[in-house]
Amino acid sequence: MKINCDLVVVIQDSNKEITNEYLLTQIAEYKKENEYLRQELAQLKRFIFGAKSERFISNEPPLPPNTLFTQVNEEEQPLENLTERITHTREKAVHKRGGRKELPDHLRREVIVLEPEGKTDDMKCIGKNVTEELEYIPGVIYVNRYERPKYKDPKSEKIIIAPMPSRVVDKCIAGPDFMTYAIIGKYLDHNPYYRFLQQLKRMHQVDIP
Repeated sequence: MKINCDLVVVIQDSNKEITNEYLLTQIAEYKKENEYLRQELAQLKRFIFGAKSERFISNEPPLPPNTLFTQVNEEEQPLENLTERITHTREKAVHKRGGRKELPDHLRREVIVLEPEGKTDDMKCIGKNVTEELEYIPGVIYVNRYERPKYKDPKSEKIIIAPMPSRVVDKCIAGPDFMTYAIIGKYLDHNPYYRFLQQLKRMHQVDIP
């Protein structure tokens, strides 16, 4: 059977056009999906790290100070006056660190005392570091309160303190269960960020600026 060469060429050209059109369509869809995923990632970063602005800033530091989940409520106790000597002696007040509101007093505290390794019987306790972490179990928001006593070795003058446990996000005020609760609400239940904050305030009396 003799095949019309012109017809074959036309069919081949048509196939090329169809293939090119299909590839261009696929590329456009992939670009659209990529942009969508980039926006979702940006929203997730803003939600976890607590940025108030809804715009994405590519050079934004990963943990800006005094944002929603940045740990700023670590304090040293006791809060006593220190004597500082420069050219004369004067009293200097010690203030708590951080600019965000402290976690509400009405929330239940689970106190976790972390002692340093080794013997501390012959050392003097000179205070403690306190770190509070917001946590969640179904229907209840509570606080994990980590207390780490500080000891001073009378011989070496060395200060000894237990390290903090590893965190999901470094310097984050939210514990892993609370973060899971927040992220599920945002991305599975489609609960806007501002509405999540309103629910915290209305249902649990937790006001996060």
